[in-house]
Amino acid sequence: MGASKRSYKGIVIAVLISALLAAAPLAPAQTGQEGIVERDAAAIEQALQGIWSDALALAAVDIDDKKSDWLVSVDQQVVSPFLGFWDFGPMLDDLIEPHEVDLAPSLRTQLLAELRSTYARYVFEVLYDYRLNDQTIRDIRFDLNDSQPNISATIKGPLGFSPRVLFLVQPQTRDITIINMKVAAVSYTAWKKNEYQKYANKDQWDKLVEVLTVKNQTFFKQFCLDSSALDEKTKESFYYEAPVYLVNACL
Repeated sequence: MGASKRSYKGIVIAVLISALLAAAPLAPAQTGQEGIVERDAAAIEQALQGIWSDALALAAVDIDDKKSDWLVSVDQQVVSPFLGFWDFGPMLDDLIEPHEVDLAPSLRTQLLAELRSTYARYVFEVLYDYRLNDQTIRDIRFDLNDSQPNISATIKGPLGFSPRVLFLVQPQTRDITIINMKVAAVSYTAWKKNEYQKYANKDQWDKLVEVLTVKNQTFFKQFCLDSSALDEKTKESFYYEAPVYLVNACL
């Protein structure tokens, strides 16, 4: 089980950016919602081409230069636009089902923030550690009339095989929102559910928030500035520009 979880995480990390940011042609599926497909496929492709170009450039930065300024650029040019396609509410509900009714609104807000930060961390891990190129993805399709509407692609993974990756979506009147993902037929929520249920079953919501926060902040702390060597103006500028997950890690 441990090996399979590590394999799944390796694929998740390797495809999170390439799957959605690839500048490959989109292949519209046959669907009863062709207007949505055509409009959204074109709009999403145009937006993602620009993000993908920035992602490749930022991934190519020398490792010694991947510091706080680099992180702010990644957030502004890649992470924030990427996460803008997601709604993490349905994913959280699936992870903690049937305990979502027991969750106080304030704790739900905290868990959603940490789930979003977790996906931000995945993106940064890709850009920080992996070599990206424009040959990692093929056959992107929009299947909005499927029993589970999805955007799918075949990805060249880090383990020597090319799984089919599905991003499960909710077609809206004017856009498409991503609510989950599957790698080789295994959803992210199925992969992580036991971890969330471990705390949900015991009503240990604060502990779950703490566990997720520690994971995210441990990663992002490496990008914190040495505040003892900075003047107040520089520190103020840093905290003003930095994303919330970096600010929380550095405080």
